[in-house]
Amino acid sequence: MKKIFLLVIVLLLIGWLPNISLQATEVENEPIFHYLLGSIYYEDGDIRAAASEYEKAVQLDSSSPFLHMELGKVYYALGRFDEAVEEFYRTLNFQENNREAYQYLAEIYKRREQDSEAIEFYKKIIELNPEDLEAKLDLARMYEEVKKIDLAIEEYKKIIRIDPEHWEARLSLAAIYEFQGKYRKAIEGYLKCIKIDPENPQIYNKLGALYFSIKNVSKAKENFSKSLEIDPHNLRALHSMALIFEQEKDLDRAIEYLEKINFLQKDVMETYLHLGIIYLQKGDYQKAKEVLQEAAEFKPEDANIWYFLGICLEDEKKYSEAVDAFSKAIKYDPQNTEVYFHLGICYDRLKNFNLSYEALEEVIRINPRHAQARNYLGYSWAERGINLDKALEHIQKALEIDPENGAYIDSLGWVYFQQEEYVRAREELKKAIKLMKDPVIYEHLGDTYNKLGETRRALDAYRKALQLDKKNKKLMEKIRNAKKQLKK
Repeated sequence: MKKIFLLVIVLLLIGWLPNISLQATEVENEPIFHYLLGSIYYEDGDIRAAASEYEKAVQLDSSSPFLHMELGKVYYALGRFDEAVEEFYRTLNFQENNREAYQYLAEIYKRREQDSEAIEFYKKIIELNPEDLEAKLDLARMYEEVKKIDLAIEEYKKIIRIDPEHWEARLSLAAIYEFQGKYRKAIEGYLKCIKIDPENPQIYNKLGALYFSIKNVSKAKENFSKSLEIDPHNLRALHSMALIFEQEKDLDRAIEYLEKINFLQKDVMETYLHLGIIYLQKGDYQKAKEVLQEAAEFKPEDANIWYFLGICLEDEKKYSEAVDAFSKAIKYDPQNTEVYFHLGICYDRLKNFNLSYEALEEVIRINPRHAQARNYLGYSWAERGINLDKALEHIQKALEIDPENGAYIDSLGWVYFQQEEYVRAREELKKAIKLMKDPVIYEHLGDTYNKLGETRRALDAYRKALQLDKKNKKLMEKIRNAKKQLKK
């Protein structure tokens, strides 16, 4: 309609309609003719042609702030910012209180990342009208961009004082408090946003996350549930509920929410992976394998899928299959120490000791502070009575990293035992027992007492070990032998 109206006016001006006495050449000397023709081009999307007509209009009437403003806007649309700036300044020479010119200048300087200049123009708009909420909001956001957070907070508060129902200002203020870790202030802010817009699921999600951060899990669930009442397909709320139930060890409920996500987002590998991990936590190895194998079909090059599939097979004691899975994980992530560590364990279980040692040594090469690998390798050597000096070195380094680890202290004691340093072995094993009651440590202590000729103490240690591992036939035999020794 606007285009038709402009066209009619142009036709009137150039004399196509009767009773118009102006000649075409005279009309073309009128600024309004070029302005109206330019407006038609602009409506048609031909911005360059519009600029050309506006330039002619300004040449014919350089004292018109309106024409300078319109030409500046067209330059802005074309990305000719230097020329646009000149036109907006010319506009302000005639109309120093022209809000629109200041707004465009602010936007141009913001685009150029000349933040201080943009801020000054937003301030100028506010000087023209101290209750200009749009300009105040722009200024507050600029302060956020340049990390002047206190000034941003001040501006948002000014907006809220003028308009307590200003949703964007309240939302931005709450988000700042959230970023600053002022969770209770953020919660207060988001609750006020909810009063203004009670059907906004994203605000309930924010509240849920904040309540979870301050360990108010019941409130977190309440808000995520409210989000899902409004939008049952809200993926963030569904995922958050799954994480909460996983943390609470309510794995069936966690699976329920993850299955909903899986239904809404087909072929998303991360959901399959998460489901597989939870089934693994449940001990449902069959289901875990099914889900992880499905994930592998979507993204066979993802190392995490093969890693967790390997963990599943390792827990099932299917060590050969686990080795295959871990080997694929290494193919796609050759620097993953956890994969090498579990690969080493599986080779150890398969009694392929050389490959086990290679995998564990690779862990230590990649991460010299991997205490578990150092301890496992050192203990493996100690068990076989080989490389005892190197075993001692690895275990001592593991203890430098984790000095109160009972398992590592047991390994140290066992190396001393194998080196026939039985007194030192006894002292370390007694320390280990204080830290963890474990049948293996009690058995090691019993063996050490035996070597020291303290048979009664050995018998006591073996009995304690058997209480913790009631079906261990090897312990039963050691107890029988100790009793025979005492009868002699």
